[in-house]
Order: sequence, then structure tokens, then C-alpha cells
Amino acid sequence: MLLKILSNDTNLSRNLYSSITTILFTLQTKMHMKSYIIKIISISIIIAILALAIFYFIIPQYYLPVFPAIILFFIATSIFVHVFLTKAGKKNMRQFSTYFMGSIGIKLFIYMIFIIVYSLIDKENIINFVSQFFILYIIYTFFETTAIMKTLNNQDNNNSENN
Repeated sequence: MLLKILSNDTNLSRNLYSSITTILFTLQTKMHMKSYIIKIISISIIIAILALAIFYFIIPQYYLPVFPAIILFFIATSIFVHVFLTKAGKKNMRQFSTYFMGSIGIKLFIYMIFIIVYSLIDKENIINFVSQFFILYIIYTFFETTAIMKTLNNQDNNNSENN
């Protein structure tokens, strides 16, 4: 009966198909973001444990109490950038490289402000702070880049399968 109604009313079937596609897309996006957040928190925990061991056993004189805040700062910026780039890639793949480069520029500007603010607060430890910040920057940038590339490759594969 349902098939008969759907075959007679093409608008209804298009609307139904569109609604189902939208629901599935939303669920897939939410699952993807949940997966990304779990991965970035897992990597952050590993970094924190390794850093704790290094600072405790090898170089305790270089530990800064702000180190956990730096990790939280990178988690927040990474999630924000990933959400932005994922949405940008879904909207217009042709302009993705522009969005990607723009996000890098904005991130670097935000990071620079963070470093400048810290340098005004604690001039004595600025070299130590910048060293730790730079190491975390490299780690998180590598993770962000590989994650967004995997996401975009999956989107390309899904789009080519649907065509």
C-alpha cells in the first residue's frame, strides 16, 4: 500500500527521501563528532600522563602549573576548528582550502594572543612556556590535520557512492 502511494506521488517520495537523508546525515555527523572528541580527549590524556612522568622524573624544574590549561586550550581550539572545517567541507568542497588556510591563520593569531598574555603574566618562564606550547602545537596540529583529511576522504567516498 505504501509503495503504491509513493509511486503515485513523486513529491511525497522525494520529500520522504530528503527527510530520511537529512536524518541519516545528522546522525552520522553527531557520531563523527563524538568519535573525534573521544579521540582528542584520549590523546590529551596520553600527553598529560607522558608529560607528568617526564616532569616528575626527568625535568621537574621545567614544570609549569599552567601546563594542564594549555592542554585544555588545545582541546577546545581543536574541537572548534574541526567542527568549522567539517561544516565548511560539507557546504562547498571547492572553497575548503580557503577555509582551511583561514582557520590556520585564525588559530595562529589566537595562539599568539595566548602566548603574549602569558608572557605578560610570567616573564620569567616564557621560554619554558613557549617550548611546551610549541611541542603541543605540533602534536595537536598533526592530529587535527589527519582527522580532517580522513573526514574529507570519507565524505568524498560517500558522495561518489551516492552518484
